[in-house]
Amino acid sequence: MSLLQRYFPVIAIAASVYAYYWPSWLAAQKPWIVYLLGAVMFFMGATLKVNDFKLALIRYPLIVLALVLQFGF
Repeated sequence: MSLLQRYFPVIAIAASVYAYYWPSWLAAQKPWIVYLLGAVMFFMGATLKVNDFKLALIRYPLIVLALVLQFGF
């Protein structure tokens, strides 16, 4: 396990506390949020295997239910 993986929760909490008490630096990064979220979503999707898609097709009623609950009401 790499150092970043091992201490990621600590880094995330420290960054959250920093952003809470000193938000001006984080507010200046606002234009990057869309690009960073896009990068995170892309790289998470890049880790999917064919078996993950097969499982999604097998459990399609749960996916439909989730879509209805999120966007249907």
